[in-house]
Amino acid sequence: MRLLYADSLISQVDSLPFGDLVLRCEPHPDNESALSRVVRLRETVNLIMPFIVEDDGTVIWSGTELLQECDTREKGIRRAKRV
Repeated sequence: MRLLYADSLISQVDSLPFGDLVLRCEPHPDNESALSRVVRLRETVNLIMPFIVEDDGTVIWSGTELLQECDTREKGIRRAKRV
């Protein structure tokens, strides 16, 4: 399972120093781990079109759908903290 995401706009690529990554790829043991990572990343990074894929390239979660799932999870976490 892989989490792929960009943390800067593609239009800013020309101003990045040589060797800086535009698309990041992180391995994860399972879907839950990758989803949790997206929730944590959103606290500090402006994620641009993240998606989660199987090792064979099959897309599991993509862009808007993935961010909506993270919103749902974040609301659940906030609700649990208030109780």
